[in-house]
Amino acid sequence: MGSRTYETALSFEAKGFGWSYGDKPTFVLTSRDLPRTRDTVIFGLADKVSYSILPILIGDGISSFYKLDRDVLLHLTEVKAYKSGIVGLRYEVRVCRGEPRNAT
Repeated sequence: MGSRTYETALSFEAKGFGWSYGDKPTFVLTSRDLPRTRDTVIFGLADKVSYSILPILIGDGISSFYKLDRDVLLHLTEVKAYKSGIVGLRYEVRVCRGEPRNAT
């Protein structure tokens, strides 16, 4: 992960959501001097790539969604793996502005 994602993971932990990566080694690719809060965090280069997707849209940082001004919790509804290696994930909005979203 990059330094901003690492900082976001640290903020989730500070808010009581826990450390999303458990006891797995966590590589942070950065040239910045960041706090190392656990032995499983390693700063530097990696020769393998793994992706972890957290079911939340982060309200700040580099935008993927126009004018997203808050964190939005998501619920995984479908996973589809293809022979090409592509994995399709479908999520529904679980919580918006801190309250459950009404089904329409």
